[in-house]
Amino acid sequence: MGSIAETCRTCQNTEVPDAQPDPSTGVSSRLAWADSARALSVLAVVLFHVGLWHFLPHSAELWEPAARAWAKINGILASVRIPLLLAVSGLVMSRRIRLGFADPANIGRAIASYYLYIVWLLIYALFFALVTYDDLPHRIHGPLDLFAQFLVPDTTLWYVFALAVYVLVFSALRQLPPWIVLVALAALTIIIRISDVQGLQAYKIPEVAFFFAVGVYGASQIRSLAENSTVLRGAALLVLAAVVTLGGRFMTGEISGSVLFMVRGVTFMVTSVAVIAVLVRWRPLGRAMSAVGRQTLPIYVMHPLLLYVLIASTAQWSGFDALLAHPVVSVIYPVVITVGIALISLAIHRVALLARLSLMFGLPSGVRESLSRILAQRA
Repeated sequence: MGSIAETCRTCQNTEVPDAQPDPSTGVSSRLAWADSARALSVLAVVLFHVGLWHFLPHSAELWEPAARAWAKINGILASVRIPLLLAVSGLVMSRRIRLGFADPANIGRAIASYYLYIVWLLIYALFFALVTYDDLPHRIHGPLDLFAQFLVPDTTLWYVFALAVYVLVFSALRQLPPWIVLVALAALTIIIRISDVQGLQAYKIPEVAFFFAVGVYGASQIRSLAENSTVLRGAALLVLAAVVTLGGRFMTGEISGSVLFMVRGVTFMVTSVAVIAVLVRWRPLGRAMSAVGRQTLPIYVMHPLLLYVLIASTAQWSGFDALLAHPVVSVIYPVVITVGIALISLAIHRVALLARLSLMFGLPSGVRESLSRILAQRA
């Protein structure tokens, strides 16, 4: 059976099987759009958190048109960022997961994801122990809270934890017809969203599993869409996404709102794939987005910490509100901060690798090789 792929790459879901080089971009066409979609989804997560935690709390001081626009943008991001991220993650892992435990490396991938979760949970706990500023989201409150989160995530790291869970669960469900799994997960999404149990980040794992399943079971259809996308189809899907978003005004009930959440998530995911597949045919953009998409893990795990530092720092700056009040700053600030955080995350990642701290981003090589041998013996 197959061996475990390089752990850091595996946990970022960077490999797309059977990709062929695209002469227009210099990289695989499938790899270009899949990595670019992942880049877009992670940057959307960062942009959402910049708005939610740092920018929009100052809305009273912002230029009013910009404040209204960013509030609407964050409202859209709130319901589409994670569906897109999970659907693309499920898509690029689909062939392996559909093999189930016949591919023993799936167990290794789950272990690798959980390892990364624990490493970064410990880093977060250390950060919160050192940073005394209280008004930070998802703070870890001491050793008991830390130990509880080994099994019940309550930080933004829940996504890394979820990848380990999803690999095991969907591998175990490989014998079931996809429609049964999708219907069951859609029902689970509705149940959780209309209940009162959404306080912990851990509840997002079952709540949004539906979107990971869409990527796993709809992989061939999504790939076909990307490979055959055109400007006209992309424009049509953008119109459809706008119509679905406007439909939220007429679906105010809890159940109908939950259904809209799923429909909107899938619509935006499909639209993003179609539009990105067209855009990355331009060589410079394809290369840049693919490069970011192959390094989404460091951006995802580091962006909250960098944003926490920014929040704590600007809280002590008396002139910060006056800066945000400038119309140009109000318009561009979230984008500038998002790009800055992404670039700093990638720079820290590069320095960490040069400093031989790769264990922050994947299983140590000795452990990985031992695990590979153990799993190969089980095959």
